[in-house]
Amino acid sequence: MIPSILLVALFISALVTIHEFGHLLVAKLSGIPVEVFSVGFGPTLVKKTWRGTEYRLSLVPLGGYIKMTGENEPAAGPATDQPATPPGTGFNDKPLPVKAAVIAAGPVSNLLLGFVLLSVMFGIFGMRYIAPVVEPAPDSPAAEAGLRSGDLILAAGGDTVPDFATFEDRLARAAGGRLDLAVRRDGARIELSVPVPPDTWYTRTRIRPVVGHVQPGSPADSAGLQVDDSIISANGKALESWHDLVQATRTSPGRPIELTILREDSPLVLSAVPKAVRDDRTGEKVGQLGVSARTTTHDIEARVPPVVGQARSGG
Repeated sequence: MIPSILLVALFISALVTIHEFGHLLVAKLSGIPVEVFSVGFGPTLVKKTWRGTEYRLSLVPLGGYIKMTGENEPAAGPATDQPATPPGTGFNDKPLPVKAAVIAAGPVSNLLLGFVLLSVMFGIFGMRYIAPVVEPAPDSPAAEAGLRSGDLILAAGGDTVPDFATFEDRLARAAGGRLDLAVRRDGARIELSVPVPPDTWYTRTRIRPVVGHVQPGSPADSAGLQVDDSIISANGKALESWHDLVQATRTSPGRPIELTILREDSPLVLSAVPKAVRDDRTGEKVGQLGVSARTTTHDIEARVPPVVGQARSGG
């Protein structure tokens, strides 16, 4: 708990410091003398005067403040003895546009900080996307047109499809007509033309039945399921996708199901009893294991701001 509190305190202090630094920078550029710039409140731990401004590190790291000549004293700290300044240089002596710029500099600095942090995060970690791997429903127009379970959508309507969300968007645009697809199947590129009924969604994300997260204290945890376990079957029925596992779990509230898994290439058999919960939509009791899937990703390359260059994500 203590480390978490310290992290929150440091985060708040960093945000406020950047905010106040924005005020400081624009005030100095506008010719307004800044008497004090403090990181933190309360008693001063360290201080140094540089170019007419006293920079402080104070005891309580929950923010900070600046003291400009010509404004009221901050409630968090005492005033400092400063030599007289030429008339017209104080904050309140400046015209309205200058004062507005000084005030606005704080929130603008926070916005810029958020932009830089997001850019760095995307540059380091990239963005993860669900791969456009499909599983056509039996006897659906997609299946009849030749689309098969496990096909990876490469292009739709002539546009590259980097993720499943893009594929769904192309389907919605083509509703009531046909959609030309390029898919990868067993290493080969195949061209298909699929009819898109105006009110029918006939495909779903094909997520492999591999465990990505186990909720502590859940039925899955009690059964011994672990992250990266590949679930092969439930009650003897082979699982082709995570959807199949969800269906097997939902139909067994409070009843044990036998799960055959692969863990480090070794088969194991586990017994789990899904917790009975009420479905908010139907009001029926359904089973819940307390486990989520490890989603597959598809390599993409995305252009991001020049501060980080390019980011690549893959899995």
